[in-house]
Amino acid sequence: MAVLVLGCPVVTRDQAYLRPSRRSARVLLGVFGLRPNRRLAADWLVGALWPDRPPPSAAANLRSHIAELRRLLGTGPRIERAGDGYLLAATPGDVDTAQFLDLVHEARNSRDQGDNARAAVLLAEALALWRGLVLEGIPVPSAVQPQATVLDEERLSATEELEWAPSAPDDVPLELVLVCTDQLDEEPEVMLIGAVPSTASLEDLLDRTDAPRLAEVEQLGAADAALLHATPASAVAHDPAAIPLTQHRPGMMSARTEFFSRPLPADAITALVTHVAENRVFGEFRQVAFTPWRGAYGRVPPDATAFVHRAPAYLVKHTVLLGPNGAARRGGDALDWLTAGWAALHPWGTGGAYQNFPDPALTDWMTAYYGANATRLRAVKAQYDPENVFRFAQSIH
Repeated sequence: MAVLVLGCPVVTRDQAYLRPSRRSARVLLGVFGLRPNRRLAADWLVGALWPDRPPPSAAANLRSHIAELRRLLGTGPRIERAGDGYLLAATPGDVDTAQFLDLVHEARNSRDQGDNARAAVLLAEALALWRGLVLEGIPVPSAVQPQATVLDEERLSATEELEWAPSAPDDVPLELVLVCTDQLDEEPEVMLIGAVPSTASLEDLLDRTDAPRLAEVEQLGAADAALLHATPASAVAHDPAAIPLTQHRPGMMSARTEFFSRPLPADAITALVTHVAENRVFGEFRQVAFTPWRGAYGRVPPDATAFVHRAPAYLVKHTVLLGPNGAARRGGDALDWLTAGWAALHPWGTGGAYQNFPDPALTDWMTAYYGANATRLRAVKAQYDPENVFRFAQSIH
């Protein structure tokens, strides 16, 4: 026996779907299903069923609908009298809304513990509970619209989490990079960076995508690829102070990072892309890289090494590069741009940062870099370097 409202409001009994005969009774079932185990005042229920003008017989009609639902529910979840109202007394397994939210919560816990396979199974099980829209076939009462909205958003998030790259097999290490070069007439680009085992594999991949053909792809060895840089040296012809950073010249590169455990909402992505692409400056190279985590990283316990960031799904690295003389003239503005982009995504981050990209803007950098491992690392530092000989701006202390 269960109350199902992730679709048409029905009751299941003996593998059969039982639908209340009267429309108002179906609405009432939906209201109880969206707010199980909560006392709902009789006047509040009347307002939910008849928001504009309750009929003179509203109280009697409510009691009649309650009686119909009780007959359908039988010995399963019960509608009980509670003070001046009613309550649907149910376990999580008795109501599909509670079951869905519990499964999603359990899936995210599994994912945060590095068990991506179990997380995927739980998310698939949660999404299978949906038979359509919330209360499909009847208008959602405004009194329970917030609960319906939360469920819709959680459904969308669960779908994205089930399908996104960090949940893919370990042999799909695909990195996404948003790039704006220092040439203002060049459009922003999105690069997908990965590795394939052979030329044949690359050709097969290109055949199945809209990526450039092999004739447009230059194959490089690892050593040559390491020397590549996206900023062109031609900037010197325009502004010597804006010479882009190259492999053999000094300049300024600054980065800010944060780890994330779930997909970003669409409005956050839109805000980030807008921030990267607007108010561009000649000689300033901008990049935001999304690097999938987990995999082999996640199979090591967080407390097994100094590196604590084993559970996150991906790392976001914001980078800005200036040429040799650009740092003195525009370095402050570039850092402000960097921090604004980082702050746009920060509300959805874990608070953890990648310590190999030191970030002087972090206020609590010990926690951001080392998390729960900071205490043990301080003890190691105190034992082996009590005089603090090996120190720098963000060394363990």
